[in-house]
Amino acid sequence: MRMTKLILTLVAVLAGNLAFAEGKVAVFDAQAAIFNTDLAKQRIDEYSKKPEIASMRAKFEGLQSDLQNMQKEKETNGMTWSQDQAAEHRKQEEYKAADLQLIVKKLKAEENAALGSIQRELAPKVQTAVNQIVEAEGIGILLHKRAAVYAGPTFDITQKVTDKLNKAK
Repeated sequence: MRMTKLILTLVAVLAGNLAFAEGKVAVFDAQAAIFNTDLAKQRIDEYSKKPEIASMRAKFEGLQSDLQNMQKEKETNGMTWSQDQAAEHRKQEEYKAADLQLIVKKLKAEENAALGSIQRELAPKVQTAVNQIVEAEGIGILLHKRAAVYAGPTFDITQKVTDKLNKAK
């Protein structure tokens, strides 16, 4: 009972402090703001068109296809194979699966590097845009979008930041 009263008192005090906070409350998602900019979309498109990325994607698709074909072959003919043939087939499948995993790791690493580069390039501009919007709209509390249990679309400044970044170029 005492604990309940203490919790209710704390909630009341905190809620009271929020009521006196100057300005309004808003939410914001920096990643969404960055990756929805025209510049980020252009850089992602350029990344996708790099010959080494296209080559890795082609290898990925080829290995996936090979593994599917090997699986079908095993389902169709596997019962007629000798133990040696089955073992060899299994070994080849494992090799292809390992190659596929390596390609996936390489693609992920390249993608993460490209996305990180975009974020590093736009981070200072995001901070400037957020500061301008916060000041212009009298925002007293700015939360990350995921920190809010619920925030209606009028509380979300993410698109405003994206628009400001697109204009800044």
